[in-house]
Amino acid sequence: MSLKDVRGKIVLLNFWATWCEACVHEMPTFEQLYQDFQGEAFALLAVDLRESPAKVEAFRNEYRIAFPLLLDRTGEVGDAYGVLAIPVTLILDREGMTIGKTTGARDWSSAPARRVIQELLLSD
Repeated sequence: MSLKDVRGKIVLLNFWATWCEACVHEMPTFEQLYQDFQGEAFALLAVDLRESPAKVEAFRNEYRIAFPLLLDRTGEVGDAYGVLAIPVTLILDREGMTIGKTTGARDWSSAPARRVIQELLLSD
């Protein structure tokens, strides 16, 4: 998958790993956000850093994750985005430019998080 595949959409790009407790904690809130904004010009991509496909697939099944869980087996993508600690989430505009970044777990299904996404979707 490439960011070209989601060009024209507001993108949440999350870097995480299955062993990261904070990452695991926020995954259900990402899933809720993903479900709430399906059908909108919104994409949620979670990039697992340096783990096996089997481990990530087991995680997907256990937590019933529907949004894309991508693999960065070498850490190259994380390095390109300057990821030094996880979880980290970037917000990309419709052109793929980073317009926001946060480190640490958040409740992405909260009213403030949803408002940010709604406002970005309304802006052009």
